[in-house]
Amino acid sequence: MYPQRRSHWFGSIVAGVIMAALTCAFPLAAGAATGGSGAPDTPASNGTGSGDPGGESVLCTVTAPAAGGTQSCSGVSVTEGATTDGLTIVFSTGTGPSCAVAPALTVAVTDPSTGAAYTGTLSLSVTYTHSGIDTGQTVLAFDGSSGGWVLPPSGSVSSGATAAGAVTANLTGDGSFVVDAATCSSAIAGATVAVTGKPFRAEEYLAGALVGGGLLALGLVLRRRPRRTTALHV
Repeated sequence: MYPQRRSHWFGSIVAGVIMAALTCAFPLAAGAATGGSGAPDTPASNGTGSGDPGGESVLCTVTAPAAGGTQSCSGVSVTEGATTDGLTIVFSTGTGPSCAVAPALTVAVTDPSTGAAYTGTLSLSVTYTHSGIDTGQTVLAFDGSSGGWVLPPSGSVSSGATAAGAVTANLTGDGSFVVDAATCSSAIAGATVAVTGKPFRAEEYLAGALVGGGLLALGLVLRRRPRRTTALHV
């Protein structure tokens, strides 16, 4: 193979490596900036589904009269409005995201007259006490459509707030919520997916290595390229 052709062939390969590296690098940077897999516990802007994360254990159960009122059990209190036949409300705890400061709480409401899920209009105010909860922390709701934790309103969880030792969430039906550490949760405008909490440092290093290696190889090609000389005619 002639030197010029060899240099051109090698240069084409180097250019391809650089383009591939840049293609990998930009999506990774974008993921870190928009609340993708690059930011542990960074919630999406909001969600649309309800449901529960699975793997919960029943904490306690209360029976609400038809007139409504406030009932308490095992560090949980719930206030509800009037219903036709009263309510049976089951509270369960489970694992939340990696920076959760307390177990996730799931609320399930049934009609005591039928034993089936309650389908009427509900307005529940649930307060959950736990020593790990403090003022300024972030309340997240479980979004069944994405399978992740997001900022309320989502599904039946309309809002939530924390105080020293307790969190209060407002629900319109079955739902799950959790409290995340203030140092982990910061909503990012425009985020559209729930997060996995997986770190992205390895991908950053890989993209940097690819770009750096490509630039180094390109420099070697330029150094090895023969210089053209101009003949002088007298």
